[in-house]
Order: sequence, then structure tokens, then C-alpha cells
Amino acid sequence: MKNQPVVQYLLGFNAVFDRICRINLRLPEKYRIYIRSEKVWIGGKEDGSNYLLIERISAKALELSKPLADGDLDLKVFPQGGGSEMEEGIVTQKIDCKLRGEKLTGLWLRVVFSQQFHYLILLAGESPEMYPELESAGREIARTIRSRIPDLVPVGQQHRSIVEV
Repeated sequence: MKNQPVVQYLLGFNAVFDRICRINLRLPEKYRIYIRSEKVWIGGKEDGSNYLLIERISAKALELSKPLADGDLDLKVFPQGGGSEMEEGIVTQKIDCKLRGEKLTGLWLRVVFSQQFHYLILLAGESPEMYPELESAGREIARTIRSRIPDLVPVGQQHRSIVEV
């Protein structure tokens, strides 16, 4: 079908593919990516009730000195309290944010992927009652990213057992 890429773009994708880190992950059910670039994926829930942003960031960026998506979004984030480690390699923090003037609440997660890159996941919705659902979706996405970490031991440095004769 000649217009298939256009149709898929309009309907969104239920997956994220990062060709730099070579990860391909499916999103939780009913989540879609509608806008994507080389390092930023923007979408949300199919019914429009939740907002989702996934961004590959430098592992060296201990604080986010640059705006999310390099400032291409009208999004301001206001962290609430300190962050906490959800599990190994995943740190989360509650947030309030303003997206195109609309007040949202939610969380962001920083996921350790490699020595060069981390991923930032932001999930937000209109009401604080959505937080458990947002946290569950964020945890699922973060765990999926962590499960795609390549084996960090180079082939030439793998340990071999010595057999005595």
C-alpha cells in the first residue's frame, strides 16, 4: 500500500526503536508513539488521558541542564521532593508539569542503560489519581529498557576455566 507509512504515522506506533543503542521495545498496552526523532519519542495513551515522553540522554548529564527534547516542546517540569531508587538502575521522582499551559501531574524515571547513555521517561496525566497507573506503565517501560542492556563483557575478556590434565 503506497500510503502505509503515512497511515501508521497517523495512528501511532506501539513500539520504540532506538538505532543508536539498538533497542526495540513494545510499550504497555494502549500506549502509542506519535512523534519520534533520533533520540526522542513522544506519545501517550490512545484515549489521550496520559502523556508519555522517552528521551535518550547522556549518562554524564547528572542534572538536566538542557530542556527536554532540546526545547522543541512547550513543557516545563517541576520535581516534587527527592528522587528514589525504584530498583537497580531505575530512579524515579514525582513531578508536576505544564504542557502547553495545561497542568499535569506524574513522574519521571531515569534508566541506566550504558556508560554512554541513560533514558529519561516522563509520564503525566491530568489528575493525581492516575499516579498508580502512570507508575505501573513507567516501571514496565523502564524494566524493558533495562532488559535490553547488551552483555558488557567483551568476548576476548571472558573467563575460561582451566582444566588440569
